[in-house]
Amino acid sequence: MPIRIADTSANFASVSRPGVSAHLNVTRVFQFYNDVLIRRGVDDRGSYLDNMVNCISPEDEDPPQWGNAIWWKNKMWYGQIAIRRGRMRSLAASLDIIGHELTHGVTEHTSGLVYRDEAGALDESFSDIFGVLIKNRSRGEKIYSNPDRWDWEIGSGLGERGKPLRNMKNPKLSGDPVHVREMSRFDPADLEEDFGGVHTFSNIHNKAAYNVLTTRTRARGPFVFTPDQVAQLYYFTLQRLDRVATFEDVLETMLDVVRTVYRVQAEQTQKLDAVTKAYAAVGIPRE
Repeated sequence: MPIRIADTSANFASVSRPGVSAHLNVTRVFQFYNDVLIRRGVDDRGSYLDNMVNCISPEDEDPPQWGNAIWWKNKMWYGQIAIRRGRMRSLAASLDIIGHELTHGVTEHTSGLVYRDEAGALDESFSDIFGVLIKNRSRGEKIYSNPDRWDWEIGSGLGERGKPLRNMKNPKLSGDPVHVREMSRFDPADLEEDFGGVHTFSNIHNKAAYNVLTTRTRARGPFVFTPDQVAQLYYFTLQRLDRVATFEDVLETMLDVVRTVYRVQAEQTQKLDAVTKAYAAVGIPRE
């Protein structure tokens, strides 16, 4: 039975540091969606959100550890991992993870991507993209405006041997593919526990998004898209996708979004070219 955090002094940090982290980081995610994308919460209706901290799942891992955080039943659930001398680190402290999980909720209320195969990989990738956008925006405008200075890791320290779960700049660091042609080297039977490889093949689309974010108009010139423009580009695309969308569907939908949003011919052509090349570099061609 969940116990609500309460303290007569309002010093909640003395009662539950994970609870404070959860509320602070959820607020940052909500502010991003509100300020950049004009979205009122996960369901766009300003719904109330419960944060459930110090969660365990004995079927998955021996308590008190549970190295997971999930969006489930319209709530956020946070586990924790042991770090040293019996101390635990709550996943509520990881802003990119919270941005990732709450974006699953946004996807649920928009395109409703089926969590399987390419559509499921896109579901995971959109969550990674927004998780990284939100994390780097929280680091201040100087860093946020220059993706060359970004932290591209998802789940820093939460992967095997203290590595990140994924890295958008270099997916190979976690043994994941960066090009469509690499998909054939994975045995489908080995991917069944991951719904057809949703956490593996998502990295191909992650790399395409990294390419979009870091493409410049010329060497050492300005970026073709600002980070806010990239956020809007992927958000508008997500809203228009079919539930069983493929990588190619995302590219075609995104190009349509560019044509709709950017009406000045020279700017539109430049942005269309940037997106097309970013996706071609990972083996996703235009139809």
